Amino acid sequence: MDVQVLAQMLKRAHGPDFRLDCFAPQACEHLVELDGDGVDDRVMTLTNDGACGQVEAEAHRCRQGLAIFLSSGAVEVVGAGRAVEAIYVDVWFGDGGKPEVELGPHTIEGDLEALIGMGSRALTGPASARVAARGGLPHPGALGNMVTLNFGDVFYGLYLTSDGWSWVDMGY
Repeated sequence: MDVQVLAQMLKRAHGPDFRLDCFAPQACEHLVELDGDGVDDRVMTLTNDGACGQVEAEAHRCRQGLAIFLSSGAVEVVGAGRAVEAIYVDVWFGDGGKPEVELGPHTIEGDLEALIGMGSRALTGPASARVAARGGLPHPGALGNMVTLNFGDVFYGLYLTSDGWSWVDMGY
């Protein structure tokens, strides 16, 4: 789909202050199957011009985040001045190297300005089975795959469940 069409969809869904913007050096756009329908969804970086000057000591900078265009036509915004409620997934390796998971409520902050790169990780299908067989990390309730977010000193993952978004601390 043309970027101009996506930009109009974003504005219709969330208002005129949001614009698609390549603010991160390695994170403008990524295709990843998030909702389990077998069709890639599009994740793009965006800026909220209506949330400028809200960052301490950086009055010129606007809040940044992600626009997520699901193949169903739904448009989601994460960050960019909008905090999003999610399930926090903390995964670590316990006794014997077995992965353990702790879940809890979490608010994804309204600014993702430190984002420097995006990728993806298979959570469903054959690739996920291979990852699990090698001691991979469990991701409860994932509908599709996960978009990985590189903030330089820490990695996070974002994936969709039937209850909403899950935010995964992938470590340093």
